[in-house]
Amino acid sequence: GTIETCSIQGFLIYVSALTACLYYCSLSVYSYTGILCNFDQSAIDSLKFVIHLCVHIYPLASGMYLLYGELFNNTGFGYCFIEADPIGCGRSTDVPCKRGIPVYHNNHRMMVEELFWYIPLWVALVGSTGVMITLYFKVRIGQDKILIPARSLALQSLYYLLLFYVGVIPSLFIETAWWVKEL
Repeated sequence: GTIETCSIQGFLIYVSALTACLYYCSLSVYSYTGILCNFDQSAIDSLKFVIHLCVHIYPLASGMYLLYGELFNNTGFGYCFIEADPIGCGRSTDVPCKRGIPVYHNNHRMMVEELFWYIPLWVALVGSTGVMITLYFKVRIGQDKILIPARSLALQSLYYLLLFYVGVIPSLFIETAWWVKEL
């Protein structure tokens, strides 16, 4: 690979992974609206359009910013992703720093750039959990007007959130702990 292929790979991984995460998160918003209006098609049609449009905006815009800043570099783990600089750049005289942010120059800026990845994941995780908990209590209170039983909703929400947690939490906790340690 070249610098260009690494940048493209990092951009595609970033945009596709973040878009998938935001789509998964949007299922909680879709469920919230759909269940509370008993899946009245007219009430959820406009929401579907907004979801399909909005989940792409942030990943594409922030991905372009990171691409322009030359922040998709080899991570050393066999793929390219958000990385301050190419492997070894700035740490030895053998690898010249031609792109990115050399760590010895501006580690704080790189930590800010990584927030483009961490903040949306935390918002998706906490937001989905909050939406599903709120939905459960609204269904439980208004059970006589809502078709789905609150107990069934609680079980479905548990499965939905558990899969989300298993897929996101391990790496998010490790990366966030590393990020906080660097502060």
